[in-house]
Parts: sequence; C-alpha cells; structure tokens
Amino acid sequence: MPSSSCTNTSGHVSTHSPSPVQRSWSIHTCIRKRYLNSGHILHVMTMAPLAPKRLQTLKRPTGEVEDPFAWLIQKDDPETLAYLAAENSFSTEWFASRGKTVEDIFQEIKGRVHEDDSSYPVSHAGWWYQSRTETGKAYAIHTRGRTSDTAGDQLLIDENIEAG
Repeated sequence: MPSSSCTNTSGHVSTHSPSPVQRSWSIHTCIRKRYLNSGHILHVMTMAPLAPKRLQTLKRPTGEVEDPFAWLIQKDDPETLAYLAAENSFSTEWFASRGKTVEDIFQEIKGRVHEDDSSYPVSHAGWWYQSRTETGKAYAIHTRGRTSDTAGDQLLIDENIEAG
C-alpha cells in the first residue's frame, strides 16, 4: 500500500509529494482527529445547546427547500429567545476561561489594521467620493466633493453618529 504522501487518482498511484493544499488538509485532519480522540470536541458539543429541528418547506423560484431551522427567524418567539439566551450563556461561559487568548488575538488583528486611513477618491456623476476611518472610532465616515482634492469636504454619512 502506498504511503500517506502518495495519491491515487484515476487508478494511478503518484509518488509525488502532496501539494500545500493536501498538506494543509492532512494537518487539519490530524488536528481534528486528535481533538476528537481526546474527547475535547465531543465534550464541547455535548455542552452546547442544540436548536431543535422543525422541518419547514419553503417555496423558492428554483423549487422547494426544506429548512429545519426556519423557525429561528421569528425574533419575538419565546422559544427562539430562550434558545438564543442558552447559546449566549454557553458562549459567555466558554470564552470566560479563554479571555487572555481572545484579547491577544484581538490586539494582534487590531495591530495590523490602520485606524487612520482613507480611500482613494472615486468619481461618479460629477462628484468625487471618499471614505475614511479615524482613530478610536468604530465606523467609516463617507464624504464627497466636486474635485478629487475636495472629496473629503462635504459630509455624507458618519456611520459613528448613525450607530449612536
């Protein structure tokens, strides 16, 4: 039998090294098997709340689609709210012991993002449009002007104000 680095396609066995994609897939498979064998994933899966399946048939232009979770779209349904509360409780508990790791990852991602940034002005229908972000603000600010140099002069939408 060929080694795990060999592939069998169309009845022919190749002895070439696996591609990076195959290597990546095999790494992920090994990690998943390790966690499944350790019981870690199964333990988390048994703790997590599971939404009950209620088969509902939806009519679409392309045909009928069966959706077992369509009932979750009802935002005011007490059962939907109870399920979401259970999920929120589970995730809060799960992330509580991983707070430092989550914060480290967040800071690493944040460190790669430019907080003060602006888009290149784009012309459309006689106006030049531009978007920018500012340090400490979560959302973009959209502006326009009559020339590319004045594209940042007239405020259109400040998403930070809209978000409240």
